[in-house]
Amino acid sequence: MEIIQDKEHFRRFIAANPSAVVCFHSPFSAYSRRMVQCLADVEKDFAPIAFGSFDVDAGDAGELVRDFAIVALPSVLWFRGGELFFFLCGERSAKSLEKILRSLP
Repeated sequence: MEIIQDKEHFRRFIAANPSAVVCFHSPFSAYSRRMVQCLADVEKDFAPIAFGSFDVDAGDAGELVRDFAIVALPSVLWFRGGELFFFLCGERSAKSLEKILRSLP
């Protein structure tokens, strides 16, 4: 899982990967830490999707949080072709994430 440092890194990550999942999280939240770990656990089963994590407490995440209307953490955004495809808010188990990712076209 790539650690996204700032909004420019985020934009490059989304542009460079035809399919990308990014978890917006806070390291101060137990829910967020568990969600990042769950995504890391399922990542290997979903190649060629690129997975990234963005710590909203570091860098310049405020603009992206506003742009995507993120109101709770963790929030997982899936992009296809640079466009937001799917938005998931709240913690999920690895099993639940696998089911959701497999169910989407």
